[in-house]
Amino acid sequence: MELGRHRRADRQGCLMPYVSMVFTARFVAQKLGVEQVIIEELAETMRPKDGCLSVIDSADDNDPSIHAFTDDGIEFIQERLAELGQP
Repeated sequence: MELGRHRRADRQGCLMPYVSMVFTARFVAQKLGVEQVIIEELAETMRPKDGCLSVIDSADDNDPSIHAFTDDGIEFIQERLAELGQP
């Protein structure tokens, strides 16, 4: 995770972490050599603090969002897969 300068009215120039890139569930599945459905199932148990975000691609309320993961999220998934005995 990168650190960037963020200015707020109550704090001048404090360093705060920010996300500059995320990876889709499809990418993570390919990278880790597992089925995408496994990554999606794990994502349902994750929160933003675990490195999982929802990405909305349409203004249509009926369209689903997709899961995307930070580097920390990919590490979290790798740990969970190891606990589950997955490669």
